[in-house]
Amino acid sequence: MYKNAGEKIFTLANILVKIMFALSIIGGLTVLVLMYINGDSSGILLGPLVAVLGCGVSWLLNLLLAGFGELVRNTHDLLDLVQGNPAALARGGKSASKSAKKNQAGQVAEADDAQASPIVRRAFISLEDSEWSKADELFEQALNMEPENAKAYAGKLCVKLRVNREEELQNYKTTLGIYSEYKKALRFADDDYRKILEQYSLTADAQKKED
Repeated sequence: MYKNAGEKIFTLANILVKIMFALSIIGGLTVLVLMYINGDSSGILLGPLVAVLGCGVSWLLNLLLAGFGELVRNTHDLLDLVQGNPAALARGGKSASKSAKKNQAGQVAEADDAQASPIVRRAFISLEDSEWSKADELFEQALNMEPENAKAYAGKLCVKLRVNREEELQNYKTTLGIYSEYKKALRFADDDYRKILEQYSLTADAQKKED
């Protein structure tokens, strides 16, 4: 009996407002014509006033019924969700799908970052032990999970230049900016890490000029 009661109230509200709008206009015209026939000039104002008031009451009634219909529908859906009604669960899934899709990309990125970070740390440990091939393999694995991992690109540069620690890049007497790994690390770094990388390059360039 109460199935889809909210939708039925919405439909009833729309029908009633249309009927009342029509009756208001007809009533206003009727008052205008009758008072004109009786020679009462006040009908010029009274007729439109009746029509406007009728339309206003119709709109207010529609607003109240629509609000009540929304309340009934939400209450019905809530009860269905509590009872585990599959149809209600499907409706809930549809309403949540848009927000879920918006968050999905961010959640995937965060998950990839969480998985990649330990791998990057392991790779830097391999660097310290001069295990170049293993370190490079781990950095590649991290980049497969998170292609914009600036630390992984810096690590690959360490592998290429055979330095055991990232900070030792500043002691390498060469122009770091010529290496694609450095460029990508700089590109994907946040502001703080970018400053560190830029300082590495400035220090390396300064040492190169001293020689």
